[in-house]
Amino acid sequence: MQQVIRVISGKSICILVEVFFILSFSFLSYKYNLYIVWGIIPFLFLTKKAIYKNAAFWVVVLTMLSFIYYYSGFGSTFRTIKTMVVLLPFFFTNVLQREQYCLSKYFYFFMQLNAILVCVDFFLYFIVGRTIMNFTESGFLPRPCGLLEDSNFFSYLMLIYIYYYKWNYGHYNKLFITSLFLSGSFSAIISFLILLSIFKKKFVEEVCRLRFKLIIVLIALVLIAVYDWLAIHSDVLLMYISDFQMSDLLKVKIASISHRFTTVSNAMSELDSMNEFLFGIGAGKTKGLSDIGLNLHNSLLQMFLEMGGVLVCVVLLVIFMMIRNLRITKYVILFCVILVLGSMMETLYNPLLALVYFMSFSNIYKWNLKNMI
Repeated sequence: MQQVIRVISGKSICILVEVFFILSFSFLSYKYNLYIVWGIIPFLFLTKKAIYKNAAFWVVVLTMLSFIYYYSGFGSTFRTIKTMVVLLPFFFTNVLQREQYCLSKYFYFFMQLNAILVCVDFFLYFIVGRTIMNFTESGFLPRPCGLLEDSNFFSYLMLIYIYYYKWNYGHYNKLFITSLFLSGSFSAIISFLILLSIFKKKFVEEVCRLRFKLIIVLIALVLIAVYDWLAIHSDVLLMYISDFQMSDLLKVKIASISHRFTTVSNAMSELDSMNEFLFGIGAGKTKGLSDIGLNLHNSLLQMFLEMGGVLVCVVLLVIFMMIRNLRITKYVILFCVILVLGSMMETLYNPLLALVYFMSFSNIYKWNLKNMI
């Protein structure tokens, strides 16, 4: 009887986490933070002894940080909880290892619906000048996003799911790839093409060795460091780029990069006390650093400025433990690509990292058996 209860509980957690991911990218759920409320539900399972023993330390840390940040206001406490909730699969690593849970057909239908909406909206934009769902523009191109919160959410989520689909079903889904290209995200398209080349290499078929992990992680950290260095020295760089002749689309992209670099550069000078260095300037205050209201488009830096080094260190530790638990080379590469994109192009990359981590435990037995043969 206890074995049956344990199996049901494990599968229930996986289903709850899968629904969390669907909600965390959906526009209405994201707008009203419904996915955060839903994400708290799986944590109720942490009261079970078998799970609690593996997650006790992290639960205590989360609770302590919530109380510490409470003195900075409810917004800071909520941001702390929100940050940890989106990484919730990490708390259930032992369950994921046991269940080897594959994403359900409902997640597939969710992605398929979004892909169809993006394709339809792309062509409607040029035919009638309007779209069914919300979108933004990038030069003369639309940036449709289906049911998702914004176009970057759609592009990066689709990037992940394209490869997950390939690894589980043995072929690429043409609809998904088409929607990725029509989404208009240069960073996602370039990442897709680079990954397409990398995943053809034989070495990425095997179970990940420590040597490969270290090399992959080192490359990711170097890319992030180079980007931050360019942002800090953006004045000289942007002045040099502005002298070149370029198309209107490239001008739009350069303008976007210019605003992001300027905001990051301004952010570097905001910390003027040890208390702000440790606990940040306050949740949500980084948007005021841009003259056009942009967020930082740099996950770790935004977290560091708003919530301080204490929370960032905890998150970095969780991310390090996630990478340590990833057993397949392909998922380590995909995880690090999302880590890099989240440190350059977006602000809410944590759900994407958590999704890659969650998916990496599906069919792990099949991967290990294949490697042994």
